[in-house]
Amino acid sequence: MNDEHEKEDEQAKELKRLFNEVQNGESKAEKTDEVRPVRETGEVREIDILNLPPRKEVHSNTKHRTTFKINGALLRLIIVILLLILVIAGMYYMWGNDVLEIFNHYEATIKGAKP
Repeated sequence: MNDEHEKEDEQAKELKRLFNEVQNGESKAEKTDEVRPVRETGEVREIDILNLPPRKEVHSNTKHRTTFKINGALLRLIIVILLLILVIAGMYYMWGNDVLEIFNHYEATIKGAKP
């Protein structure tokens, strides 16, 4: 338990030190002359975070495919419709014109029932 308390104290001290550096405008790189990443040409690359382009401009240039996502309900609906089409096609193949006569008879019955 003592080790945990010491770690918390170390973290607190480190955070206080960082906070003081930020308030005073100092940085660790200025104090210790930390080496910055160097390109192969030998120049130091600095990024000015205040002069970055707008996000819209940066991301508008990306070319990517439009993705089409099918959720479970839509997938079930498509499968049911395909099964119905297959059943009707099978019925027509098996019984041919008899299926058409059944549908025509049903249609005539409906029309005849109406006044």
